Amino acid sequence: MTRRRFLAHLLAGLGLRLALALFWNGSYDVYTLVRFAGIFQHDGLWALYADGGRVYHFHPVVVVLYAVVLYLFSGLAGLPLQLAVKLPAIAGDLLSAGALRAARPSDGRPFLLFWWNPVSLLTTCYHGNFDSLHTALVLCAALLLARETSGRSAGLAWAGAIVLKKVPALWAPALLASARGWQGRSRLLLWGVLPAGAAFLTALVLAPEPRNVVRAFTYSAGGYEGSWGIVAFARLVSQASSALRPYDAAAPAAILAASLLLVPLFRRIPPWRAVLLQILAFYLLAAGFGLQYLAWGLPFLALAGPRLALPFSAAATLHLSLAYVQGASKAFLHGLRFPGNVWNDVHAAALTRVATVATSEGWDRLLLGTAAVLWLAILWTSIAAARPEPEGGPLSVRA
Repeated sequence: MTRRRFLAHLLAGLGLRLALALFWNGSYDVYTLVRFAGIFQHDGLWALYADGGRVYHFHPVVVVLYAVVLYLFSGLAGLPLQLAVKLPAIAGDLLSAGALRAARPSDGRPFLLFWWNPVSLLTTCYHGNFDSLHTALVLCAALLLARETSGRSAGLAWAGAIVLKKVPALWAPALLASARGWQGRSRLLLWGVLPAGAAFLTALVLAPEPRNVVRAFTYSAGGYEGSWGIVAFARLVSQASSALRPYDAAAPAAILAASLLLVPLFRRIPPWRAVLLQILAFYLLAAGFGLQYLAWGLPFLALAGPRLALPFSAAATLHLSLAYVQGASKAFLHGLRFPGNVWNDVHAAALTRVATVATSEGWDRLLLGTAAVLWLAILWTSIAAARPEPEGGPLSVRA
């Protein structure tokens, strides 16, 4: 792909992201972040950290980042709230796009597969949150590991990802197995764990209730709703959901065990592909997970090529679209609006027609069905990604 074509796609995709972020109000995460920004702006940092367990659950360190971003861009720069709150997520997409371009400068397919992926557009421009940003840093860490022997730059990128959201710590087996030699692994740990640990201790010191910080950082990787992932697949087959509850507690152990079993494979493949396999294992084994978690695998799947990226993206787009229609309907019925959003009347006109249906039990069953289809697509993707590739195939190339 020529530089001119790359810039044309980049600007067009950025314009689309800004337009969609401006149009959609967003998920409950967006409303929560705006509330945090209001507390920060009116009462200061200490009041923000004293705002109960929800702040700690919502990633203690990054709450401050988002509060400052909203204060600067919606207050001083005058951007609409529904756009300003999604700027970090859009920045994450831009970082991933640049990293993919740098990894394959002569092959534009990875960039295009990521940049125009409907899942990326939905999770960034509707859902908000910062999953695309920490994913971009994990991608940079994996690509840097393939190029350097010291592990320092990769470690710093990994540390930034952990500070944004604790889940990148789960990718330690893939990253450490991909590091070159004991020196590379030790430096990766040093530069990755120490900055992240410093951020954790900062949150611990600032917090009026330190135990809530600890609880937030040790929150179960098994999920919180049990409505996606393996539990959704099981519930579609049987309504005896009480029999599935023990798996909520067992899921983190299952994810860790699968990661350790994959270590011999991680050592034989490029770092980005090792991280991809670990993310796919999480998707398969988690008892439940947030919808925005589907953004984690997108840039890595783009590097793998259309054979793996397209089936996952199609199933995820279907599921996300239905889930976000339901989420927007529930927000509408509860009277949630963004002040100053000129599109609120358009939302109301559309959601008045669909809200009753989208919040019905039948829609819930439809969501379970599409979640099960997505789980099967992830299973196929995992098997395909774990198979040895012919020499020179997209999965066998070190980026």
